[in-house]
Amino acid sequence: MTREVGKIALFLPALRSGGAGRVMINLARGFTDLGLDAEIVITKGIGSFLDVVPDGIQVVSLGGETGRLPALAFHNYLRRARPSHILSTVFGANTTAPWVTRLSGLRARVVVHQETTLTEFELKGWRYKRPLRLPRMRLNYRLADAVLVNSAGSAADLVRHRVVRPERIRVVPNPVYEPEMESLAGAAAGHPWLDEKAGPVLVGAGRLGFTKDYETPIRALARVREQLPARLVILGEGPDLAPLRALAAELGLADAVAFPGFLANPHAVLARADLFVHSARWEGFGNVLVEALAAGTPVVATLCPGGPREILREGEYGRLVPVRDPAAMAEAILATLATPPDPAPLVAHARRFSIAEVAPRFLAVLRGDGDAADVYRPQ
Repeated sequence: MTREVGKIALFLPALRSGGAGRVMINLARGFTDLGLDAEIVITKGIGSFLDVVPDGIQVVSLGGETGRLPALAFHNYLRRARPSHILSTVFGANTTAPWVTRLSGLRARVVVHQETTLTEFELKGWRYKRPLRLPRMRLNYRLADAVLVNSAGSAADLVRHRVVRPERIRVVPNPVYEPEMESLAGAAAGHPWLDEKAGPVLVGAGRLGFTKDYETPIRALARVREQLPARLVILGEGPDLAPLRALAAELGLADAVAFPGFLANPHAVLARADLFVHSARWEGFGNVLVEALAAGTPVVATLCPGGPREILREGEYGRLVPVRDPAAMAEAILATLATPPDPAPLVAHARRFSIAEVAPRFLAVLRGDGDAADVYRPQ
């Protein structure tokens, strides 16, 4: 049922780096540009993205840096702020917002946003978490007015785990593209391999952990270097930094793989890369793929559960390879470098994921009058 939009609360645990935080910031910006009253509500007042929230967007921290008693704090927020619409994301917020809102008596419309695939339960060996998490998800997702996901792959995962019925799911991609990306891409990258090219440079970006599987592109690079003097820059931080450095040294690639952490302007890095490599074991959506396309940079990505195959349109906008297959990845890298695609269609495709295009679709689901095209239809 369509409801008039008053205040929109965008609720998540914290504004840490990652896709969920970026999506909520971009949506707050998009809703504000539409003349709506939207604020970001976080359980903990921490996170590296706190510093990149645009001026004019309110961030409400419910529990300071501790975030204790989030359900009670959120209940008190609802009584005080009385939002008309609530969009939550990430497990802690998604399993708090629906039941607390119903208990509060506030007649707000609640939509939960599933930001990643549940395949991680299996791939991380977290089967013990399913009995703990799935009942909470099933209860709260059914209390919500709608469930939003960013890819059909994630929707299929929710249905497979019997979290929610398919007819209650809406599929809307993440709002990623910003016009500023193209101007930022013109700056210096801040890394000598990219600013002073001496051969092909591949770039990967994301947390250095199990999910992103940077072992595979490093092993693929060893194969690529049998034919080309390519080098690999991996942006990000995480627990796998030391093992990945050790692997590069073991393969004789210590001088061909760089781990600069997070550079100030990733768009300039992507724009100067000869190829972006995405090696995830699974992915909710894959915001960085859109960022790479926006820079006109060719992409090789794994055919993992989640959004990459949908962003790349089954290989139309980038080569897709099996997960954890260095040989296939090396072959795709060499083929792409040999015949790089025209960047113009890549940039045009990235603009389909712009804040201006996607925010109204999120708003339509929040209002309850979403486009029929966004309804999930199982294959």
